[in-house]
Amino acid sequence: MLAVPRPRGKTWYTSCCMSIFLRVLLGLAIVVVGFLMVWKTDKFQTWVGQIDWAEQKLGSGGTRTFLKLLGAGVAFIGILIATNIISDTIGFFAGFVFRQPPAS
Repeated sequence: MLAVPRPRGKTWYTSCCMSIFLRVLLGLAIVVVGFLMVWKTDKFQTWVGQIDWAEQKLGSGGTRTFLKLLGAGVAFIGILIATNIISDTIGFFAGFVFRQPPAS
C-alpha cells in the first residue's frame, strides 16, 4: 500500500490546498442558497413538488416546513464551511464511525 505523506497536524480532508478566499466564497454561496430556500419556499416547492413523507410526518404544510428546515441546515453548513469549522465537525463525527486503536 502506498503511503501518502500529509502535512503535520492536518487530516486527509483538510490537506488539500483550498485558499481562504475560495473557502469563504464557497461557504457564502451555500449560505445564500440556504437563505433562498427559507425565503422563497414556495418557489422551491413548485420545483420539487409535494413531499409525501413530510406531509405524513409533519402534518399539513409539512413540505414547506421540511424545505425551511432543510434551507436552515444548508445555511448552517455554509457557515461551517466559511469559518473552516466543517473539518473539525467531520472529524468529530467520523471518530464515532471509524475508531482508531489507542496510541502505544
